[in-house]
Amino acid sequence: GVQTCALPIYFASSSKLNADDLILNGGEEYEIVATVNASNLPKIKKYAKKHRMKLYEIGYVTKGRGVFYKKNGRLIRIKDKGWQHLQKS
Repeated sequence: GVQTCALPIYFASSSKLNADDLILNGGEEYEIVATVNASNLPKIKKYAKKHRMKLYEIGYVTKGRGVFYKKNGRLIRIKDKGWQHLQKS
């Protein structure tokens, strides 16, 4: 599963912001997020361990449309509210 830090949740509630929006669309990622073919995952885990790199498996890709996360047993669609690179104003 995805592990969250209490700090953005506390900040969101104390600032009357939606914690899910802040976490998913806040733009403050300090980790690399990537997808890999499941057949390559053992190699990547071995490489990460060898080089003492933390690796977090946070989800999987399936055929279909949209990006979802599970909250309280329900699938919730993530709306694309992030930064749009190279978009004209």
